Amino acid sequence: MTYELIMVTDFPDYWRDGQEASYPGKMFKKIDKQTSQEVKMFQKDPTIDDLQPFNKSPTTFIKIPSKYDQKADKAWIGTVSGFRVDKTDKGKFWFKVHLESTKEIDELEKEIWFSGCNVFEAKEQGKVPDISNTPIQPPQPVQPSIVSQSSVSPKSQLRPPFFDNFLLKPNTSNGESDWKNFELYVHLLVRLLGVHQADKFPSEAQAGKTDGFFRIGNLAVMWDATVNTEFKVWKAEQIKNYYRKLFHDSSIDLPTLGEITFTHCEKQVWIVTRSEISHLIKLIDGIRVKEVGVRDLIEIYEDRLRDGFDESDLANKLSNIGI
Repeated sequence: MTYELIMVTDFPDYWRDGQEASYPGKMFKKIDKQTSQEVKMFQKDPTIDDLQPFNKSPTTFIKIPSKYDQKADKAWIGTVSGFRVDKTDKGKFWFKVHLESTKEIDELEKEIWFSGCNVFEAKEQGKVPDISNTPIQPPQPVQPSIVSQSSVSPKSQLRPPFFDNFLLKPNTSNGESDWKNFELYVHLLVRLLGVHQADKFPSEAQAGKTDGFFRIGNLAVMWDATVNTEFKVWKAEQIKNYYRKLFHDSSIDLPTLGEITFTHCEKQVWIVTRSEISHLIKLIDGIRVKEVGVRDLIEIYEDRLRDGFDESDLANKLSNIGI
C-alpha cells in the first residue's frame, strides 16, 4: 500500500526543508477521499514498521497561523522520510521534511484545517493528492427526519455547527464572552455523548467552583472548562478544591438533577480546553486530574455515531481519555 499525506501545523517556523518535525501517534488520521470520513490511522501507538510505508510519500505541508485561525497561509509540496520514535515520549514520532516547491494558496479551497497528519491511500503512486475536492470543513448537518441507520455515512455530516463555531475556535457573535460560550457548549457536548447524569452549575457568582459534574456507569467527573492556556497556574487552588470535594464527599447536589452519589465510583477532575492533546496532569490519591481537549470528546461523539457502543463502553472511553 502506498500513501499520500497532508501535514498541517500551527507551530511557528514550520515548514523548512531538512528540518525534523514530529507528531504524536494519535494525530495520524486516515481520510476517505470519497466521503471525507476521518478516523484514527492507528488504534494504539504505531510502531516504526507501521510508519515505514510513509517514507518518501508525496506530501503537502500546510501552515496555519494558529489553532484559532485555521485557514492555510502557506503551503509546500515535498516528501517525508526517516521516521523514528522520540527517546523520552514513546508515543511521539519524528521525521525529516523535504520541500520541493511552494504551493499556491488559492489551490487550497478548504476553509478549515486541523493540526495533524491526514493520510490518504494513493491510487496513483507518486501523485500529490488532489485536495481541492476533499473538504475539511464539515457540511451542514443532515436533518434528523431523513437520516436512517443505513444513510449515516460520513460522520462529519452529523457534526453540530457549534463544534466548529464555538468549541474549536473563539466566537463572540452572540454577544457573550468566549469563555461563557465555551463553558456552555462543553456541557452540551457532554450531553450529546450520551451522558444523562450531567449537569452544569450557573456561571454567575461561581468563582472557585466547578463548571459541571457528570456520572456515567462507575465514572464520576467534576469538570471545569477554560479558554486560558495558563490554567495550571491560576486554577491551581481550584483544582485542589475539586479534588478535595471528590475525595472527601460521597455525593453532590446538582441544580436540575438533585443529589447524585458517587461513593464507589472512579473519580476524575477534568480541565476541558481547546488543547490538541488530552493528557494526565497528576494523580492524587487515585483521582486523576486531566487536561481534556474538546477534539478528543468530539472524536468519541463521532465514533459513537459510526460504531455505536453501550453505556459501559462509553464510560470506559471517557475514563481512558488522555492516558
